[in-house]
Amino acid sequence: MLNQSLKLSIFFLGVTFFCVHGLSYDLINDGKYIHRSLTDGKFKILLVTNGSYFLSIENKTWLASSPGTFLRANGFKYSTIDKTLILNQTSSSSGNDTLGRYQTFKLHYSLYNDPTTIVDYTIYTYENYDMVRFSQKFPNGARRTSINNFDSVLSAFPSFKVQSIYPQDVGYLSFGGMMAGDMEKIYGKWNYLTLNINDGIGAGPIVMFDTSGNTLIISQMSEFMSTSLQKEGRSGANLNYGVMSGVDQIPANYSADFVVFYSDKGINKAMKAWGDMLIKFHGKKFNLVSNDVTSKYLSYWMDNGAYYYWITENGKTYQDTIMDIISDFNKNKIPFRSLQYDSWWYGAQRGFRQGCYEWNGNKPSDRFPQSLEYVFKNTGLPITAHNKFWDIKTIYAKQYGGNYNFVLDQFTGKSLPDDQKFWDDLFLNGTRWGLSTYEQDWLNHQTFDFTPLMSDIALGKRWLTQMGNAALKFNMTLQYCMSLSRHVLQSLEIEPVTQVRVTNDYATNWQYGGQQWRLGVSSIFSSSVGLMPFKDVYWTTAVQSENPYGPKIVNPNTELYSLVSILTGGPVGPGDKIGLMNRTLIMKSCNDEGLLLKPSRPATAIDAQIYAKALGVAYGPNGEVWSTYTKIGNFTFGIIFAADIKLSYTVLPEQMGFEVQNESYFWSFRNYARVKPMKNITIDNECTINKFCLFHITPAITLNNNQIVLLGEQEKWVPMSPQRITSINKNTNALTIGLDGVPEEKVSISFLINQAFKKIDCNFGVNQRKMTVSIDEKLNLTCS
Repeated sequence: MLNQSLKLSIFFLGVTFFCVHGLSYDLINDGKYIHRSLTDGKFKILLVTNGSYFLSIENKTWLASSPGTFLRANGFKYSTIDKTLILNQTSSSSGNDTLGRYQTFKLHYSLYNDPTTIVDYTIYTYENYDMVRFSQKFPNGARRTSINNFDSVLSAFPSFKVQSIYPQDVGYLSFGGMMAGDMEKIYGKWNYLTLNINDGIGAGPIVMFDTSGNTLIISQMSEFMSTSLQKEGRSGANLNYGVMSGVDQIPANYSADFVVFYSDKGINKAMKAWGDMLIKFHGKKFNLVSNDVTSKYLSYWMDNGAYYYWITENGKTYQDTIMDIISDFNKNKIPFRSLQYDSWWYGAQRGFRQGCYEWNGNKPSDRFPQSLEYVFKNTGLPITAHNKFWDIKTIYAKQYGGNYNFVLDQFTGKSLPDDQKFWDDLFLNGTRWGLSTYEQDWLNHQTFDFTPLMSDIALGKRWLTQMGNAALKFNMTLQYCMSLSRHVLQSLEIEPVTQVRVTNDYATNWQYGGQQWRLGVSSIFSSSVGLMPFKDVYWTTAVQSENPYGPKIVNPNTELYSLVSILTGGPVGPGDKIGLMNRTLIMKSCNDEGLLLKPSRPATAIDAQIYAKALGVAYGPNGEVWSTYTKIGNFTFGIIFAADIKLSYTVLPEQMGFEVQNESYFWSFRNYARVKPMKNITIDNECTINKFCLFHITPAITLNNNQIVLLGEQEKWVPMSPQRITSINKNTNALTIGLDGVPEEKVSISFLINQAFKKIDCNFGVNQRKMTVSIDEKLNLTCS
């Protein structure tokens, strides 16, 4: 029987709670509706007082709760199926949090033989969001909860049944594995026979979708480092979300949240809205992005795939080699503004299990006889410095004579700092030798291969938070590499994390057939939570003599990697041999001071590409089609990238992911002067990996009955970058375009004026950083 408090709460809410576009819920008791949702939107949740719940879109159930929920405690699995987990009470309430006004429906459970161990499973619905938040709270904690399987869970709420959705086809994308959930991502059709869904420690968000725009995203919402997804069973599996199963004790008042988020605007816009919601929920700020020199300016990289990865010039140290690299790009006027040092700088191989033994740039070594500090003082170039997992015998651990608290794993030979002072001191040391961005690599191995991170409910979050606190203290940024989805999501609580690797190492191109550039899907996830995707290092010259990877190793697709790097919106890092840096290609990405000329957002795969991957090529392109854009004032300038296309496909304006304004035009970077009216763009098998297609879409501007099409700086990959074009203003007599540049830089801006191609060169003066291009009522072009 429904308890009296719930009746009163529902009556109270029914009178006072008004939804705008979000949802409340329908509630059923004994087969009868006792509370009806006040919304009539596409997305609804139906709750039953026995603890069941059903999520529907357009009156079709997409997600239904599994037959029972459970909790592991006292060495036993308590379940509602066998009535060892008892639903004692239900209640409802309302309130406000950072996301606005909400309603709740709480299920209060206890163990049949231990009434002191209780768990509150609560459903939240929000006035301003089409989403359902599922919360688990343990008021008194729980003991003896772990099992001998780290990829399971010890609690389940929500728990969904994988089932067919009739009559339409529904696809899914399951993020998983390292490089921000990219390396093991899975596409497929969502139905009773679906077998392949990522779960366990490496699992990431699940995106469900149809081809009309309906999209659901299922993910963690808090406590990212201590919760997981378990796929239980095969056909008709249960998807159980809860605390990761290696945890042996849950502290009192621990709580964790999961979310099902809905949008009818398609995958990209749904992920963006989901990410914006999470950013708001956690209150992440992005103040450090503007100071992130490694993602704002051109940088030189020496990681796996670069020429100078674990090798130097013949007979020289790394210190000498780096000074020669700097001399080379200065001589050739290539404006690199920072350097990346990889694991070779601290000698990772010296450790007991090839982990990091000592990380000290002030200490002379055989690689840097006068230290990293010497290089920094003589060049002034900031550093991105790599680190992997900590070796068990690191000199910093108290167990081996150091000054700091470390957690050790004797079985795997790894360790982990658990001491805020350690990170403070480490980064203070880094300030002396130019540390600007700390690159935490090997995050997957540090997690998978380190038992304490999977058994201590608080350690993972504490570790990354302490690292972030120190970076914030010293105005540094963090890059995550080889990260799992949980690390990406944890960055929502860590302001200094600004960038994340989204592809495998560049060197793997030569092992796996040159696929490392495919980042259009992984960039959707990372950019949605506010991180800048990073492709990794690349060569700008195809053949690099005596490179460390073998005499047959070449990269014929240098243009492709250069373009993809700038389209990510993240760091751009060539890594060529001295004398082989292709200045012409490098400068297509930046201005004369190395400022990267990016679009307004990272390029991502269009929705139709994902539809095709999951549901078949009848639903989208057979190949890679990405889009991005630049927004300047009221004008939108789009970019469509296509490569490895097997079949002809027409991309319609509504598929492009940006507003295609009335009377727009497009052109290919391979033919600057051939500008066509924009209706749609057809791509075919001429858009290959070796000869990709790149189209630019630009709106026509009318000035006194004259048509002006602003083509921008056509020599650059992004001709209408907001880093170059700062404003566009039109009045009755003139059109003006504001430019940013650097002293003595030449910037060429192209137009199509009444179907005639025009170009003007703007030459910045010795002390000049701003200029204005003007077109007057007589169509005279000037730059001043």
